[in-house]
Amino acid sequence: MIRIRPLLFSFFCFIAITLPLRAREMASGAIQALREAGRPELLLGLAEVKGEHGDPNPEEWILLCNDSSAPSGIRELIIKDHHIISESTPTVAFSGTGALPQLDLSKPLMESGALFAAANRSAIDHHIGFDYVNYSLRIDAVTGKPLWIAKLYKISKKGDKHKDGKKEDKLVGTLQFSAETGAEAKGL
Repeated sequence: MIRIRPLLFSFFCFIAITLPLRAREMASGAIQALREAGRPELLLGLAEVKGEHGDPNPEEWILLCNDSSAPSGIRELIIKDHHIISESTPTVAFSGTGALPQLDLSKPLMESGALFAAANRSAIDHHIGFDYVNYSLRIDAVTGKPLWIAKLYKISKKGDKHKDGKKEDKLVGTLQFSAETGAEAKGL
């Protein structure tokens, strides 16, 4: 006779372990959330996709969109679990109104999961350990092509402090990849 309780317990353990892994979406999921939100003007003005503390994917993605109705010309959206959870219009750190080059979403782009795998392979090849990745997808100012930038960080130990006394994680490498072809543009 099959015992139901051990099976149920195993099923709930499996769900509890895998649910957090599924909740972290890739960059394309964040872009799709904006698409499904019915905001075509922001989708057309998408200029940058950022994610912090990815291991491999971050909990939240930040989308920067050109928006002529915003005081700074930029609208920032935070996407988590396929929903827009925050929307703001930064008033500093951007010059011009809607001046950021826009990403062309009509072409397929390298996914953040593939980017993490490529960055991990490069780090292994260079004997560099890292704990998380900060991502940025934007247009390269030199080539005009979409570019992924992956910054690899090592979590600081107790004694590692910045000059202002705050704990600061250590940047151990920066990689750049063509978002169109996946080719490494700048290695470690």
